[in-house]
Amino acid sequence: MKKNLLTTQILILSCLFLSSCGGDFPSDTSLLQGYWEIESVEFPDGGHKDYQISTTIDQFVFESDSTGYRQKVQPRLDGTYTGSGDHEQFTILKRDRQLILHFTGLMSEHEEKLLSLNNDQLILLNEQNKKYIYQRYEPIDIK
Repeated sequence: MKKNLLTTQILILSCLFLSSCGGDFPSDTSLLQGYWEIESVEFPDGGHKDYQISTTIDQFVFESDSTGYRQKVQPRLDGTYTGSGDHEQFTILKRDRQLILHFTGLMSEHEEKLLSLNNDQLILLNEQNKKYIYQRYEPIDIK
């Protein structure tokens, strides 16, 4: 009886461990395509900053299944966007069961972990352990 109980406990713990170590990264990275507005930042020391409004948003554009660029753009009242023209190229890498956005720009090269991605929310973790929470940008309709 004790042997069966111990075996059952080991089996349950093993299943829990294996399921928590699985590749839970987003499978549909095409959801990254489009416009994202910063909602908040969580700092490594526990601090938190909310953004009520932002004058710039991030646009992600895919050039292939795993490459593209990110640029800062400003939405305009007529529904168009203006940007500075500066792009950060990115490549999506799979490393240690995680998805990594490897960025290369004119002045820097860095990586951000893709922690979560769905239709409405994007969460990235940068190399300084700052967690950036984005919401899908919804244009303001002034009609």
